[in-house]
Amino acid sequence: MINTESKATTLWLVRHGQRMDTNPEWKPQVCHHTEVPLSPLGLAQAQALGKRLAGARIDHLFCSPYLRAVQTADAVAQHIRLPIKIEHGAMEWQDIGMFPNKPPLESVEQLAARFPVIDTTYRSRVTPVWPEDHDQALARMRCCVEALIGEYDGSILIVGHGLTVVGMAKALLDPAYPVEDAQCGIVRVGKNRQGAWRLQLNGDADHLAALGGPTY
Repeated sequence: MINTESKATTLWLVRHGQRMDTNPEWKPQVCHHTEVPLSPLGLAQAQALGKRLAGARIDHLFCSPYLRAVQTADAVAQHIRLPIKIEHGAMEWQDIGMFPNKPPLESVEQLAARFPVIDTTYRSRVTPVWPEDHDQALARMRCCVEALIGEYDGSILIVGHGLTVVGMAKALLDPAYPVEDAQCGIVRVGKNRQGAWRLQLNGDADHLAALGGPTY
């Protein structure tokens, strides 16, 4: 559990929508893992998520630099009217089995050329190392969420990956609690009056019901 004082009072954590490479017919066309886009279902999930969050009070929007996460955050940004801050600390586990070489990433400026809502003045508070083991990845998630809740006040939304959701929630909760990481599901952690972080929503996916429910 993070003991440091934080400015933020609420943390929303979201995993990106369904990836295009879940379609076996698309796999021969796969580019790099970091550049895999959302599937048509994933795009619909992202839009449904944006509509779900339109009425929520969110003050800051952060996102992993992976394309599928940026597409998800872009759909949300259309509804909550916030710029996207690209945060490398929220990116996927840099496992050498998945990434035998350091993964290529588009620069913030390159991403912003396609997604103008991206804030090009923001610089990541955490830079991942490559490769990293699972414990190092969890430590990175902890470091990242600690930096963001310590610097930004109000309500923060972070769009990332399964490990982003689980790792950042785990860093805040004491005792630990099983966290659901459905694609475009919502995990919300908030501070109570005593200043302790408590799980308020865990994999909320009611907004995905019309799309057949959550995917993983």
